[in-house]
Amino acid sequence: MASAKWGAWTLAALGLVAFVLSIVVGHWLYPLGSINHDEPMYAFQARLLQHGHLTLSASFEPFRPWASGVRNGHVVLKYTPIWPAMLAIGDALGSLRLGTGAAAAAAVVFTGLLGREMFGRWREGLLAALVLLLSPLFFLQSGTYLPYVFQLALAAAIVWLVVGALRADVSQRGMRARLLAAGAFWGLALFARQFDAVLLVIPLAVAAAIAALDEPRRLLGWAGWSALGAAIPVLALLAYNAVLMGSPLRNTFTITGPDDALGFGTRGVFTSSSFTFTSSDGRYSLNHNLMQLPGWTFGGLLLVIAAAYGLWRSRRCGFAVWALGGIAVSFTLGYAFFWSPYSIVKLWPGARTLGPFYHLALLLPLAIFAAAGLAALFDRSRALGAVALVALAAVTAFGLRTRIDRNRDITNAYTSMQHLVDDAHLGRSVLFLEDRGEKGFQSAAPFLENTPTLTNQKIVYAVENGPGDLDVLARFPDRTGARLRSELRPGDQFLNPTRFVEPVRVSKGSAVSLHFRIVNTVGAPTVMTKLGVNDSVDQTIVLDTASTKGKSYDVTWTLSAQQLKTTAPNVVTVPQGGGTATVEADFTQPTGKTEYYERQYSFVASPKAVAVLTPGIGRYYFQYTTSVWINQDVTPTLAEVP
Repeated sequence: MASAKWGAWTLAALGLVAFVLSIVVGHWLYPLGSINHDEPMYAFQARLLQHGHLTLSASFEPFRPWASGVRNGHVVLKYTPIWPAMLAIGDALGSLRLGTGAAAAAAVVFTGLLGREMFGRWREGLLAALVLLLSPLFFLQSGTYLPYVFQLALAAAIVWLVVGALRADVSQRGMRARLLAAGAFWGLALFARQFDAVLLVIPLAVAAAIAALDEPRRLLGWAGWSALGAAIPVLALLAYNAVLMGSPLRNTFTITGPDDALGFGTRGVFTSSSFTFTSSDGRYSLNHNLMQLPGWTFGGLLLVIAAAYGLWRSRRCGFAVWALGGIAVSFTLGYAFFWSPYSIVKLWPGARTLGPFYHLALLLPLAIFAAAGLAALFDRSRALGAVALVALAAVTAFGLRTRIDRNRDITNAYTSMQHLVDDAHLGRSVLFLEDRGEKGFQSAAPFLENTPTLTNQKIVYAVENGPGDLDVLARFPDRTGARLRSELRPGDQFLNPTRFVEPVRVSKGSAVSLHFRIVNTVGAPTVMTKLGVNDSVDQTIVLDTASTKGKSYDVTWTLSAQQLKTTAPNVVTVPQGGGTATVEADFTQPTGKTEYYERQYSFVASPKAVAVLTPGIGRYYFQYTTSVWINQDVTPTLAEVP
């Protein structure tokens, strides 16, 4: 009895350590979030739930989180509300991070209980909990607002309940209660992350079928009680899909587009950023995620060796071994068919900073079987077991500094962006962000997020959306406007432009004149200027055919809301509604090669007035193997003149 109490209290203490460590890591390492831009999505959804809503009005579209879409007059968020609800409960108690801490504690406790259930001793249970707790993949993830640790906690709870339910000595009443609870947890897991729940239930079902070979009718009973427990959350999921997406079988995960799906082909969050995901990419993903995983565990390859030894020692544990081994197989093979694990090891440094987090579930069998191996060492000699733990800790500590530094670099970059916004002293304003909307997954400042009500916040954040920016400013006449932009400046690396906050203003009248000084910075003899509206060139003026380097030209272009009776030079009538006007400066060499500089202006027009957002956005036509317009400081060549 004393031993049982000691084991239970020790496991509770490990859970408390996990709870505290999650909060400390979150505050210290991820104060503005991690490299994974899903984090602010879950935090936003948690605060939306606190206001009693699952969706937002479509009028919120310019301010919506990037992982969302609009359907039937509502902004629908990509992710389901189960994990955000946990964060919301934590926030109601004082902080969102109380939710992350609770998930970390639950994962550690349920893993320990599973180890205790499988081997009948607290030693294995406590060692399994310790291995999980001290694995960098686990405790670094636990400091984020991401759902993977929560999903691991559900998986550990489900396996613990199912293993306990199918013990030979358990009563019918106990079996039913545990299977009902396991079904309920699985229903929540399905609601939270459908694919993970499917990958979990397949090996459990196979293992249960093997356990019931001598009496197949038992399998139907087990499935029935589990299904009964899962009924309410599964029905809730179907209703949620039906209300928000119009079909119980269409998940909100597809709100950003049909390409975010399983299988090979065109894949990506948005169609605009999709790529071709092949079976070769799937194999690459499988290999590289698995190769990186040991380095993110407590002890690295030493832990893998301990787990292999523990698996051999556990070979007579029957159902539980089949279940845990199957989980390792199903998650490894299953995620080879999903494009996102490939992207974190190939297309962006997600795995380098946060680890192979899609395979976090593999820590469960690793921790359990490693605990069995370590316990066998302790059974032989406490000294031998202690030496093994010290060796595992030393290996973990060796690589931990690098992983922490990579995450600190991300935080430092975010902090610099926050300082950039703070130092602009914007006051009550609307800040337009160029990397929001369909570019939000690669934003330089993903932490700049609105409240669901847009109230009580000094700065309202909006996606930069051309003429839509003028509509947003009209909705907030008491706020000033600004842009958070990036452009290449002298000395910048091509992929590392200068970021800055630029105040914007609205010029309005029956006609709006824009004044420029064009300077021949390239030494071309032929200099022209053009004004285009909505991708068509309306007027072209040849300024010089014998120009020299350094020569300048003063030019005025006028955007008119009304059709003039006579054709006027440098004046273009803009169409009613919204659009984009482009002022261009072209420099042509005798060889025919032309360099292009431009400024883009968003406008809205009515029959009597035109409103133009200034200053214009400077761009340069970069010509190499492919040609593309890039944001660049064009002031030396195409300067706006007040």
